[in-house]
Amino acid sequence: MKKLFISAVLATAMIFGANAQHFWVGGAVGFESSSFELETRPDYHKTSSFSVMPEIGFSLSNRFDIGLSGGFGTERHRFSVSGSSWGGPWRHSDDNRVRSWAIAPFVQYTALEFGRLRLLCRATVGFESHKGIMPRFDTWYNEVVYQFDENARFSGFSANITPFVHFDISHRISLFTALNFVSVNFSRMTSELRGVEQNTMNSFNIGVDANNLLNVGALQFGFIFKF
Repeated sequence: MKKLFISAVLATAMIFGANAQHFWVGGAVGFESSSFELETRPDYHKTSSFSVMPEIGFSLSNRFDIGLSGGFGTERHRFSVSGSSWGGPWRHSDDNRVRSWAIAPFVQYTALEFGRLRLLCRATVGFESHKGIMPRFDTWYNEVVYQFDENARFSGFSANITPFVHFDISHRISLFTALNFVSVNFSRMTSELRGVEQNTMNSFNIGVDANNLLNVGALQFGFIFKF
């Protein structure tokens, strides 16, 4: 299925690329970090994530573009919890890493222009995979939680519509930021543990989608170079 999807994406890019006015390459980098610590005891939960998202695109006209984006990311989750029981005080600490990748074609439209500033709307559909983590339903708290395990994986299809702001430095170079906090996202992900399917999760939200590698952080910055 993944090979068929990737082949279709490449074939579409070549067909449209033959009629393109020009093509461009670029990419973005995303970083996010958070820390939660208790003042009354040395407990903490710290998370950090880093992602690199290269892309290539073709301008079909002054307002329409198509392209192909990808993503490679890593996350680190560290926590330490302490307490006491009949056996005395105890402490549990853990350090977990999650690795992810994604590939997604997109189409975008330039909606507004203000001199060198442009507002674009991008629609993306793609395939992504995350290794080292998977969602599961906690029956005790009656909610979805994430389980860390080096043998866990969840993957599937995702789609989002995201506004972008471009600033043209020159005729060939532009900077951009993705306004992920107003994006619309949908995903359908299947979880596996040691190769055995566990569950399927569908999600829909407006704003940052934590399950989507191509939509990490409220703001995302990048550049493109036109040929």
